[in-house]
Amino acid sequence: MNQLATKVSDVVTQLDIKILYHAAKVDSSNHTLLIEDENGANQVIHMITTNQAKAYSAKDWKTAPEKLYIFSDGKKWIAVDHTTGDSWIEEFETFEEALFWLANNNYTPEEVREAYTRNPEVRHATT
Repeated sequence: MNQLATKVSDVVTQLDIKILYHAAKVDSSNHTLLIEDENGANQVIHMITTNQAKAYSAKDWKTAPEKLYIFSDGKKWIAVDHTTGDSWIEEFETFEEALFWLANNNYTPEEVREAYTRNPEVRHATT
């Protein structure tokens, strides 16, 4: 698990989390994020508004394009992996956790949460 905590820190430091976090909290428009996963491949993550997420959710995400999504419900960050047409929806305490899980699908949400619990310095950007 220490290895995952190190990877979490490496991925998070590739981003300017403060700017992304601020944009997500303040700006109601959609953003497209290009995030590098731990293997160096780029993952496209779509930051959507809560209203857009509610519209997709009302139809069980069946009308949503097959993509990766992130949004905030005001309390938590919701990550949606809809790349296969099935919706895998997870709640995370932090923006970074949600981004990491979406960009690195070889980790379970529980592994990501535990890595962030063990390595709290990666949380500093959103506090």
